[in-house]
Formats: sequence, structure tokens, C-alpha cells
Amino acid sequence: MLWFGVIFALLPTPAILAIPSELEKGNVLILAVLVFPLFGGFFIRKGFIGRSTYKLIGPTPMFLDPSPGCVGGQVGAKFALAHGHWLEPPKIRLSCVHIYRTGSGKNSTTHHDVVWQEYVRGWNNPNEGAGDMRFVFDVPSELPVSGQGYKKRGRVDWQVHCDGQVVVKRQSNSGNAVQAYAKDKQEHVVKFERTWTIPVSTGTVLTSLDIAAEHLASSRLMKQREAEATAIENIKIGHLAGDLTLESRWGRHFINGLVFFVCGVVFAIAGGFLFREALAGEAMLWLMAPIFFFIGLASLIYSIFYIGRGLDVAIGVSRVRMVRTFFGKALYRREGVLTSPSQITLKLGVTSTTNTGVKTEYYALVVTDGTKTIKIAEAIPGRDAAEALRQIVIEHIQAPLEHELR
Repeated sequence: MLWFGVIFALLPTPAILAIPSELEKGNVLILAVLVFPLFGGFFIRKGFIGRSTYKLIGPTPMFLDPSPGCVGGQVGAKFALAHGHWLEPPKIRLSCVHIYRTGSGKNSTTHHDVVWQEYVRGWNNPNEGAGDMRFVFDVPSELPVSGQGYKKRGRVDWQVHCDGQVVVKRQSNSGNAVQAYAKDKQEHVVKFERTWTIPVSTGTVLTSLDIAAEHLASSRLMKQREAEATAIENIKIGHLAGDLTLESRWGRHFINGLVFFVCGVVFAIAGGFLFREALAGEAMLWLMAPIFFFIGLASLIYSIFYIGRGLDVAIGVSRVRMVRTFFGKALYRREGVLTSPSQITLKLGVTSTTNTGVKTEYYALVVTDGTKTIKIAEAIPGRDAAEALRQIVIEHIQAPLEHELR
């Protein structure tokens, strides 16, 4: 971040020095170069914050158990904070990442595709100190090992990512982070986010780390509650006249839609500019202009639909009614018969991966009535959240039957 910010800030220096003379000529557009040092300053600030946080917490070497981890067995490890203690058990994610390149030369692109991913809550051994943290994953046997090519290209990396909050002593203005930790009595919470690349091979070896039964139970309960909270956060659940109501509100994923909208605007403007240049006599641009313009137009249309779409669903004892809305206005409705939990299934939609390697799969909940498929919830982030919502629907339709049996 620091180096990137410095380069970004200094890159337009010649243009910045030429601003006074260009303004005298009436070239107001030269002021656009000031965006570069603005972004550079942002990255420099982020870099300093990250560096100071790292120094405040200190290094966190990881010790694998078993070493290496095993595909078909377990991946376990422990690490400890050099300074501070955990506010709560952090979320630890294990990812199998396929890294490969496409294209050649200047046109080559490096891809990081997440093949498999799972997360758990870490736990600490009080005898090892407040900064101790441990985790264990059960790894399916069909996954590739570290360094191995996957689908006949690239290599595979196994990565551990920890995301949590750490309580540390506040750093003073004088002295280094360690001295400030020792002298200053005030505590504050900082974000902990680190990634380790670890070796994983084949085998059936299990960890020797002690796993408390109560931790496993609380971890499963916490994961279930997080899934239910995510489902409720994204889908408004209610009851009306004995029906279970599900509302997928429009604008729930506004930021994602805004990204598509901005990309669409950029591509459409670029396409329009190329059309203008093509009309001015650049014949070769007739090949590029339609591509840019129609990609931009398609992205704009999709972004508006993505932001504005919504679902209003009512689920009765044996029937389901769905109304598709657009910015709150009804477009069409569908109805079907719902008598069995097997009619309710999950359907995978889009998948997104952040720059830190967090893979999110968005699911829809659908009801199948013969040859008819009715969507009752959409854009649910994560399979666990989708399963939690499915269970809520199943419990609703099964409740009358259980009442009759009693």
C-alpha cells in the first residue's frame, strides 16, 4: 500500500508542475491529474495504518498440527499474538485456491479461483495465554494438494485467513509499539486480518490438538445463528393471516448493482466516443465501438434490474404465492401447490470473490410444482444462510401436521 501510494502520487508530477501554464492557456481539464495524488494519499494512509497495526500486534507465526495438513484427514494449527488478546473467537477460513495464467506477454492475466472453502471459529487454550488461537478443519479427500496442477494447468495453494478483533494497549506518540504497549494502560480494539499459505498433502493424519467438546458445540451453534441472522438480514420474514411471508426487498445489494452501473456507464461512454471517432474517418474503430457500447448498455440494463428487482412471497399450508416486483411495483405473479419439503430446493446463482479471497455464493430458494418452478427467495449470500431459510419454510409447512399428530 505504501509503495503503491507513493508511485501513484508521484506519477503525474510533470503534469502537476505544468498546471499553472496550462490554466493560463484555458486548459481546465489539466486539473483532472490531481485525482492521482488524491488516490495516492489514500493508499499511503491505508499503508501506514496497516503497518502500525501490524507492529502493535506483532508477528504471528503459525505451527501446523499435523504438519503438513492432510487432504483426506485434517488441517490444524495454532498461533499466538505477540501482544494483546482476542475480543472474541475470530473467524478462520481455509481455502484451496487454483492459481493459473491465461494469455501471453502483456496480455496475460493471473486468475485465483477458489476450489473449496470452509470456515470455523477458532478457540484458545487458557493455559497458553489470552493470545493463543487454534483451529481444525476436516478436509475432503477429493481435493488437490499444494503445488499440484489442477485441471491440467497452474498450481494449487492452500491458504488460511484469520479475521477478528484484538484488544491492545493504545500506542503513544513517542517510542515504538512495544514500548507503548508496556507503558500505556489504555486499551482499544484493532482489526486483525492475516493470511498464511500452508503446505497440504494427501493422508489421513488427524490433529493432536485438544478440542474441547463444548467448543465444538458452541462453534456449531454460533455458525447456525450466524446463518440464520444472515438469512433474516437479507430476507424480511413475517406472518400474515397464518401465512409465512418472505420479502426480498429491492436495493438489498445496492453496492454490487452500483459497480455494474458504473462499469456500464464507462463502457457506454467509451463506445460513444469510439463511434464519434469512427464517423470522423477511423474505419477500424467500427469494429470496437459496437462491442464497447453494447457491453456498456447490457451492464447498465442489468444493474438497474439487479437493484430494482424484488419478490413478495406468501406461503400457506399447501400453497405458495409469489409476486415479482420492480422498484416496489408488481410485474407478474405465480402460484403453486406446496405439500412436501422435497419441493423446496436451493439454486446456485452468481459467485463473487473479494481481493482477500473470500468466496461468496448467492443462492435462490425455489419451489417445484410439477414442471413449474417458483422462486421464493433470491440473492441469499452463502449456502448456510440459504439452508437456514429453507429450514424456516419447512418448519412452517410441517407445523400444521405436527399439531394434528399431537
